[in-house]
Amino acid sequence: MNATKPSQTTATAQNRRFTLAEMMVVVGIIAVVVGISIPTVRKMRAESSVRAGTRVLAAQIRLTRQFAISQRRTVALLVPADEVTGLPDELCYVAMKPAIVTASSGDTTGLKYDFVEWVDGTRWMHIPRGAVIAEVDVDVGIADSSGWTEAPDESASAISTVTVELGELEELDENLSGATTVDVRAIIFSPTGRTLGLSAANATVAQIMYDSGTSGDWLLRDKGEDDTAGWCTPNQFNISVNSFTGRIKVLTIDQY
Repeated sequence: MNATKPSQTTATAQNRRFTLAEMMVVVGIIAVVVGISIPTVRKMRAESSVRAGTRVLAAQIRLTRQFAISQRRTVALLVPADEVTGLPDELCYVAMKPAIVTASSGDTTGLKYDFVEWVDGTRWMHIPRGAVIAEVDVDVGIADSSGWTEAPDESASAISTVTVELGELEELDENLSGATTVDVRAIIFSPTGRTLGLSAANATVAQIMYDSGTSGDWLLRDKGEDDTAGWCTPNQFNISVNSFTGRIKVLTIDQY
């Protein structure tokens, strides 16, 4: 019995060493797999935010049109950008709410409207973090006259706006108050359900985040092909609203 003990002890020790080495190999494999999968998971989450944001915005556009038809009023979906003085960066380009509006007196462009009141029973809606409503204007996608752009780029001559007092935006941010007016970008529907102001209404949801630190820059988490005007994120959806029927068509960047 005693003669067999050293060999049994040696065998047991060898088995333990082998098991430890095996565990180290497994741990190493797991580390590699996790390292590879994290960027993929992040990208999937970002893409999910853009898709979810597009669905939220599309639903609010449809509801706004329904409000206009059912209430026989001119109704606008307000989508604040960075033109609202005092609005925190994280609340720019992400919120939306419908309001009853009226055409601005003396305006000859057909693009300017005045706030009357919020549609009863509505509240501010937000798209998920990691996505922004980059543009609400006449062109398709995040672009200007020279090509793709890295940051939202609204053209004052191709955007419908609603003039509203800061105090009316208090529900969006409690620090907003007073009678100072701002022109908020919007998609506007007539009582018949047709869009007003723009010859074509487009809203683009994209994978962009704002760096509120020292840089104050727009950050593209995934850069696509460069163009004459810079870079454009490939993860974006454009919602086109038919000016006559009010029907919505969602396009990917490959369909622009």
